[in-house]
Amino acid sequence: DEHVREWYSALSASLPSPLPTPLTCATLADVLATFWYDVSANHRHAGTVAGEVEDPCFAPWAWREGELCGTPRQTLATASLMSLTSLEQPRITSDYSYLFDRNQTKHLWRNLTAELLELGETVDARNAERERRGRRRYRVFEPAHIETSVAI
Repeated sequence: DEHVREWYSALSASLPSPLPTPLTCATLADVLATFWYDVSANHRHAGTVAGEVEDPCFAPWAWREGELCGTPRQTLATASLMSLTSLEQPRITSDYSYLFDRNQTKHLWRNLTAELLELGETVDARNAERERRGRRRYRVFEPAHIETSVAI
């Protein structure tokens, strides 16, 4: 499809590193899957830092030389950023089938959702095992909590 090729070319030109070529269905599928991961699970993994920055002395984003804690201004800026970017977003396991105009694509979406829910059961089982060993649950990759948007 010419529109897909134009979009892919424009996107590739706008990135620091070009996208893989030649453009094939397999290449496009890999690129889209990577983007979906980046704006969903990876964003949750890398962006879930509020617990780590709530103490201005634990992991300040900026500090004065010779001081152990972040400055009050930086601490307030960090807290503001956290509160402004932590709004609830739609979950990846929500039913988005209404966005697809064909039964075939609706079916694909429903299959993906079912696979994500199955993955969630695996993650839950692994977390239960972690707790049995006295360790904390690792909740970042629980599909029920992964959001579909990084917009604010």
